[in-house]
Amino acid sequence: MRLAGPGAGRPAICVGPRTAAVAGAAGFRATAGPGDAERLMPLVQDLGPGWLHLHGVHRARELPLPGVAVYDQQARALNDAALAALAGDQPVIVPLFSPRSAAIVADGARHARAPLWLVPISAAAGRAWENAQGPRPARLSQAETPTRRGSSRLSRGCCMGTIILSAT
Repeated sequence: MRLAGPGAGRPAICVGPRTAAVAGAAGFRATAGPGDAERLMPLVQDLGPGWLHLHGVHRARELPLPGVAVYDQQARALNDAALAALAGDQPVIVPLFSPRSAAIVADGARHARAPLWLVPISAAAGRAWENAQGPRPARLSQAETPTRRGSSRLSRGCCMGTIILSAT
């Protein structure tokens, strides 16, 4: 929101409720979208002039309005704790918060021995894991809603005594 300037009551259509809350706190008249780019399309397809899509370098979908990349998600290698969990024999819950994150983690988890319990935030994130040829999961449970809360709720409800590998 820093890059958008003061909200001053200007309208903002946000992909989900978390971003809408941040935009509202910054003074925008925020509308919360459904949580993913695909379902956001009906809200943005006929906006007319004057709108600008602030997005990352990597995005799930091109929207039908002018855009500017304002951040870049930098890929990072899995740390030693994550690699140790993947090499173990306890189940590892892997929440996948975007298609890009899913592809990055799939590559890092390629040699996992631990049973993987995937929790993709969306069908697109689940497909990205498959397309990146990530290891076959022992369990796969897509989040009920494409939000961090939906993924976290499902991750916590999966089981007790497992390791959660966060891919944010």
